[in-house]
Amino acid sequence: MICFFTVYNQNKYLSTDINVSEITFGNIDAPVNIVLVTNPMCHYCKAAHADIENILNKYNNDVRVTIRFNVMTDEKTKLPYRIASALLAIYYDISPESCKESLSQIYKEGIDREKWLEKWSHLDIAKFDEVLEYEQKWCHQNAINFTPALLINGKQFPKEYDRSDLLFFIDKLSEKFIEESNVNKGQKLVKQYI
Repeated sequence: MICFFTVYNQNKYLSTDINVSEITFGNIDAPVNIVLVTNPMCHYCKAAHADIENILNKYNNDVRVTIRFNVMTDEKTKLPYRIASALLAIYYDISPESCKESLSQIYKEGIDREKWLEKWSHLDIAKFDEVLEYEQKWCHQNAINFTPALLINGKQFPKEYDRSDLLFFIDKLSEKFIEESNVNKGQKLVKQYI
């Protein structure tokens, strides 16, 4: 695990906060914050979503997972944009659980995406344009030009490790981030009294 943290700590920190409501699963106050940057048409994103699903099934209380889409916002008629908008609409207008199921469906091998979209055609997807614009802008500003991209507490998951290994690191990551948070709180208290 020391080797993992050595490589992880060498990665540059990126602020993952943006001022829009995104698709989020797990515990909002969790010590481990995962951002998965994805595109509904990305073949490699299928495995990333399966990995995230496994993590949420095992560590739902220990992680917060944000799904961030990197889709072209000037191509509103194209499948990636329409699917991402529909997923946001499902999350906010129906339920997070329905969205989780829909994510699992859309990232399955051999899915008929047009048929999937027809099922959700009654939803108002246009109201999520701003969310997707903010997400794309964040990706551009942070040079996230590929999907899937996985960030853990603002740092990219080390390329030296297989993404599926993250499942085995959650306990240690949680301990590390809780410890760091407690140290930072202690330092702030000391500064207040100096």
